[in-house]
Amino acid sequence: MRAYNSKASFIFLISRISAITTEVFKLFFNPKTENNMPKGSKEKYTDKQKRQAEHIEEGYEKRGVSKKEAEKRAWATVNKESGGGKKSGSGRGKKK
Repeated sequence: MRAYNSKASFIFLISRISAITTEVFKLFFNPKTENNMPKGSKEKYTDKQKRQAEHIEEGYEKRGVSKKEAEKRAWATVNKESGGGKKSGSGRGKKK
């Protein structure tokens, strides 16, 4: 077994911890990853929800909002009003 200089070993250990911490930070907090996430599939939405989103999107575009932003806002509105994609019991109506 080799005898290591404790000061050199400590400095090496600190540099490795710093490098690993930097890599972990890049993985979890890199702002580029948020923009590169794939968009969610809209196939789980009902035809009615898709029509609503299209109508809302057109309204935003008429007011001068960009196509991309209008789509985001439209789907956010549909999600807020309906709770998101298809739900079990869709089309059965409300109990009286």
